[in-house]
Amino acid sequence: MKKAKDGATRRLRIASVLCLFFMTVEFVEKSTSSKSGITYTALQTCGGKFGESLIAHKNVRVFSKQKMITYGPNFLFNFLGGYFANSLAIMTDAAHLLSDFAGFMISLLALWVATKPATTTLSFGWHRAEVMGAVMSVLFIWVLTGVLVYLAVQRILSKQYEIDAQVMLLTASAGLIINILLGVILHQKGHGHSHGSHPKKKKGKTKKSQVSPSSFIILEEEENVNVRAAFIHVLGDFLQSIGVFIAALLIWFKPSWAIADPICTFIFSLIVLGTTLAILKDALIVLMEGVPKGLNFHILKASLLDIPGVLAVHDLHVWSLTVGTTAIAVHLVIDDSCSSQAVLEEASRICSQEFDIQHSTIQVETSSEKTAECIQCDEPSK
Repeated sequence: MKKAKDGATRRLRIASVLCLFFMTVEFVEKSTSSKSGITYTALQTCGGKFGESLIAHKNVRVFSKQKMITYGPNFLFNFLGGYFANSLAIMTDAAHLLSDFAGFMISLLALWVATKPATTTLSFGWHRAEVMGAVMSVLFIWVLTGVLVYLAVQRILSKQYEIDAQVMLLTASAGLIINILLGVILHQKGHGHSHGSHPKKKKGKTKKSQVSPSSFIILEEEENVNVRAAFIHVLGDFLQSIGVFIAALLIWFKPSWAIADPICTFIFSLIVLGTTLAILKDALIVLMEGVPKGLNFHILKASLLDIPGVLAVHDLHVWSLTVGTTAIAVHLVIDDSCSSQAVLEEASRICSQEFDIQHSTIQVETSSEKTAECIQCDEPSK
């Protein structure tokens, strides 16, 4: 009687995992059936910046929604598969997917929160909501991973595994198929859109950008970058799925090798920590008001010094309000014979067009004011 009950329970588990697998495949197919996660749009604008920001904002929202729809069912599938199989390796794989899913949810939430207007208390608005959310998400994933590592250690010490190798193998095989499907779709998109003749868009370069009221903003290159990044990410998930699959095969053919499950948990936990550590590092740079990645402090300072009439640049500070939104504050010492308004306009143009800085506070001082040696000004040590 007990044997028949166990058999029925196993069949129910397998049926549930299969049902979730086909649901996940359907979600993946639907979420990636559109031409791309980022729409390449040509928009004629007055000055360009507003139109580009508006389109990019909309594209990020569409891309995050599609990735969330893809990773959500995939995470649920792996979580339940790991639960039914009693496999910590699959649960750790699910934790990796959860970190991706949480990241896309935070992006969507941040896009919504960022639309809230600035207040007298929050003069910059809610730009850093995404960064704070990312930090909390990483900390949550670390706690979850720590729990899984603790359980893996307990299993090794107690030597009590009780893993359903059949469900584990089925879940691992399905995970491989899903990642192969995602990889093929993303590879086809990246290949299909890589032959365009549109100009590439570079940021943070000192080369002068030509933006006129009739300029057409082409976002195809950014779309290709996102597709390639997603493909590389799926490739990493695929390699992790291979590890789970190999462990499942070992346990299936040699049940005495069930220790492979907690060992995989340790390896995958290191992968999760490694990937989320990069996210935490970027978030902390923003919170510590560090110079944005890709912007060279010395090149920016040299560009400001090259402005005719500028004698010195000091108290230069560049930081990110959030990822992709940069601010600058600087003092420019000019010759007494120069027009402060002309210098201010040129400095603003350089910051905006050549370095893509959205918020600039520029203080122009004459040499006769003798403020170049301002004792309150902070200069970087290197």
